[in-house]
Amino acid sequence: MKIKTEKVSEGLNRRAVTFPSEGETLRGWLYFPADFKPGRKLPGIVTANALSGIKEINLPQYAERFAAAGFITLIFDYRYWGESSGEPRFHIAPGEFRTDISAALTFLAKQPEVDPSCIGGWGISMGGQHMLSLATWEPRFKAIVATSTGISNPTQEAPLSPEAAKAKYDQLAVAAIAEREGRARAGIKTLQAWCPKPQEGCLLPVEEAYNWYENARRTFAPTWENKITSTSFQNLAADDPVFAIHLAKAPILIVHPDRDVVSVDTVLFYFKRAPEPKRLVVPGGLHTSTYVNGSHMEMAAFEAIAWFKRYLSENKR
Repeated sequence: MKIKTEKVSEGLNRRAVTFPSEGETLRGWLYFPADFKPGRKLPGIVTANALSGIKEINLPQYAERFAAAGFITLIFDYRYWGESSGEPRFHIAPGEFRTDISAALTFLAKQPEVDPSCIGGWGISMGGQHMLSLATWEPRFKAIVATSTGISNPTQEAPLSPEAAKAKYDQLAVAAIAEREGRARAGIKTLQAWCPKPQEGCLLPVEEAYNWYENARRTFAPTWENKITSTSFQNLAADDPVFAIHLAKAPILIVHPDRDVVSVDTVLFYFKRAPEPKRLVVPGGLHTSTYVNGSHMEMAAFEAIAWFKRYLSENKR
């Protein structure tokens, strides 16, 4: 059977793929150089998306640059999101998402174009946090890059006073309990994932993220919806995936803007605990500066490519 590919840009192709994860069907795109010669094996990269992100947002611009640099690159939707299966929709389940990333790694390693001994992991925001966790728990990753990472719990870093944060936690906890109690009767309750300022019925009051996702929805990702389940809040608040970073097996690069909603001090706390080899790059910019096509994104992609070339190159195989 002939595998259908589509041209993304001059010199780059991609194909739609599906693969299983714990009974769910995950859907994504595999990017590769258009001049790829059958029989050759290239290093690969699995990507992991941000909170509420779908594969059309945040990932393609990086996948294109990684593939142009010679890496077979996989982007995909987590379960419950985008074109992947799973109920309830718009649900955040960090542990399950990390399982999805491992399933993506298994799939990529089986592709005939890929050298299974040379696969790296790249993540942005929440996806960066997942990759930092998998640096410890997933030895098949030979290099890790976390960009604008949500290395701490995102609900802890939203720009709220302690009093406002407590009120928000109380409100979201009540909503989550109501969802659990009422799910059988009335279905799943959703909140806004992002909003420009603190308000009832919104998980994260981060204006720059709200503006970025709404612009994406209006311009190039019309299927994205600003929704998240109420119980996602408790799943996020209870998740501490980077506690064992001192046991990481893969080299770690972190690219983290100096005005990120997750403070550089928070990132430094974990970075200092990570073993060598490691590298921290702190450019100017906001959390979403590395999401948008432009100098910040180009710099972040350049740093990631250099890191992957160093640790996934042929002389490392």
